[in-house]
Amino acid sequence: MRTLLQRPVGRRTILKQGVGLLAAPWLIAPRLHAAPPSERVTLGFIGIGMMGRGHLRRMVSNPAVQVLAVCDVDEWRVNDAKAQVETAYAAAKRTGTYKGCTAYSDFRELLARPDIDAVLIATGDRWHGVLSVMAAKAGKDIYCEKPTSLTIHESRAMVDAVRRYGRVFQGGYQQRSTPDFATAVQLIHTGRIGPLKNIYCNWFGTSTVVNLPEEAAPGTVDWDMWIGPSPWHPFNNRFHFVGEPKRVVPWDFNRDFAGGSITSNGVHHLDIAQWAMGMDESGPVEIIPAPPGGRIITYKYANGVTVQSFQSRLDPKLQEIPAGFDPATRFQWEILFVGAHGWILAGRQGPLKAYPAEILADVKLTPPEPLTTAKPDAKTGATSPQDLAEQLYRARGYAHHDNWIQAIRMRQRPISDVECSGRSTCVGHLANIATWTGRTQKWDPIKEAFIDDDAANRMRQRAMRAPWTI
Repeated sequence: MRTLLQRPVGRRTILKQGVGLLAAPWLIAPRLHAAPPSERVTLGFIGIGMMGRGHLRRMVSNPAVQVLAVCDVDEWRVNDAKAQVETAYAAAKRTGTYKGCTAYSDFRELLARPDIDAVLIATGDRWHGVLSVMAAKAGKDIYCEKPTSLTIHESRAMVDAVRRYGRVFQGGYQQRSTPDFATAVQLIHTGRIGPLKNIYCNWFGTSTVVNLPEEAAPGTVDWDMWIGPSPWHPFNNRFHFVGEPKRVVPWDFNRDFAGGSITSNGVHHLDIAQWAMGMDESGPVEIIPAPPGGRIITYKYANGVTVQSFQSRLDPKLQEIPAGFDPATRFQWEILFVGAHGWILAGRQGPLKAYPAEILADVKLTPPEPLTTAKPDAKTGATSPQDLAEQLYRARGYAHHDNWIQAIRMRQRPISDVECSGRSTCVGHLANIATWTGRTQKWDPIKEAFIDDDAANRMRQRAMRAPWTI
């Protein structure tokens, strides 16, 4: 595994420079050490929902950065975020006080600040493309939560903007920065299970057009800004819990705001599948939607590998059960790689599993730390996605954030660069478009266009509500 212990360049000398010809991204970054104030990467946070609050907690404890500003359209959330930052920094000062974090309700004011080097975007999907492009134009480096876009067109616009303005972009596909998934991919790349045949990815489900009844909009939320570039919908608490967030992505069932579970959750594993196949700058060539009542979406790649997104367990009537694999295995956050000579199962609950066992003979398996805050579902025993996301960060450290910060310092592409994170996101979009059209879709990953299907091609892009554009 490559080391990142390179001599850092002065932050103010290099942060505003573009990203030049870059070395390949590393796998796992080390925990960054304390830096003097002049060398810290200064951050602004846009979107302080459940994921945003998690990122904020981690970054205020990171001695390599300084959080200067927070932004959210919900008054309670932005004030709470400001208080979290100032309380954390005050604890480290002799005076016991700190007042250096500014709260904004309009992200444009935050982006206009020349003293902010980078932004962490954890808004809803509808904002990711617009915010990323505007941040790149403003000279900011970017960490954007997944799915990194709402449409295929947005993903390409984001790549173009990040490259044009020389910014460092990290997509929120943190599984790339954890040992279990990285080790599985490394084993596959070195041929440990032979040529890949099938990849089974957990998570299934798309979004639908939903119009909820209007509820009284609270004065503490700028609802027009919350809607942003999406079609107008009146306020309803199912879209947004006012104040303290209660769910990660409560809006994702509505097609105007998101793509459903396949883009909220499934893209994490689709991203690892893309990585394992060496498809970081490509994608599938055929997408087969689930039949009526079915729960399996199939992607076929030009290299002969078949990838499937499904829910819960493998179905022996529809899927190949590899030798040595227990078909009763319930998938939650696992991905199964099946090769000609065996298989590897990687997941957030870890550790790695494989058949034959010799595949892991020289691999040190590290089980995750117990998650004491987990709340298993009474019926299924499954742990909530947000608890598992927290486990992934807490048990495996800060590698994905540190990878981004190190990339900012060195002006290199991080492990989830804008191109590969956008391509992985688009696999989820492709699944949705095949589902919405109700037909198998042929896809050209070079032209990023559907073959002989005008209706599907029109779905690559969506009109944006004025004044927002990309």
